[in-house]
Amino acid sequence: MKVKLTIAALAASLLMSVAQAEDTASATDEQLETFITEATKIFEKNQANPKKRIPDEVLKEADAIMIFRITRGGIILGASEGAGIAFKNNIESWSPPAFYTVASGSLGLQIGASEMDLIAVLMNHEAEGILDDPKINWGVGMEVIAGPTGASLGANTMPKADILIYETTKGLDVGVAVSGGLIQPNQKFNAELYDKDDITTAWILGSRVPMPKAAESLTLLLRDYSYQAPKSDK
Repeated sequence: MKVKLTIAALAASLLMSVAQAEDTASATDEQLETFITEATKIFEKNQANPKKRIPDEVLKEADAIMIFRITRGGIILGASEGAGIAFKNNIESWSPPAFYTVASGSLGLQIGASEMDLIAVLMNHEAEGILDDPKINWGVGMEVIAGPTGASLGANTMPKADILIYETTKGLDVGVAVSGGLIQPNQKFNAELYDKDDITTAWILGSRVPMPKAAESLTLLLRDYSYQAPKSDK
């Protein structure tokens, strides 16, 4: 059963915390590549679990996918709260990854949880458009639900929601409470990974930069799950 997730805009103080995280965050190439490798493991582990696997049809129809690691009171790659990477589905291939900083409030973190891995599948152009927004208000004006699971949708119809959430932390349910969060492109991380100070997420997600070696395995996995059949017209 699909569980609707409640979305609320964050207060100005949270906006400030994201900006501060972006200003101070730093990471080496090795750390960024390690994060991409860990994101690959998150996706592989999720897809290996029949009860949590994202159906092939969902990935085929997706406009983009984001994989996050979020902590409570911790630091990831120098960014408070969390970090994530996004890949855009460019029909014939998936894009290189773009890095994002996550300031979560309670984005996905349930009572007692200190760390969470989260996969968000962006299902249409409106949802995918938030990836280019310098200050993303997570889910505002969009329908966000826990995504269907299994190798195939079978007799089920494709969900009509804008964003499908897959929460992969062991011992926690997929129906997490999302009370708000900001997801912001991390310019420093992207500039470091691609060795280009003025790089933009549009360039990265538009596949106008070389694919990092660390991301090859994950993009191949996404391709295997996504391109079993042509995308349908939306």
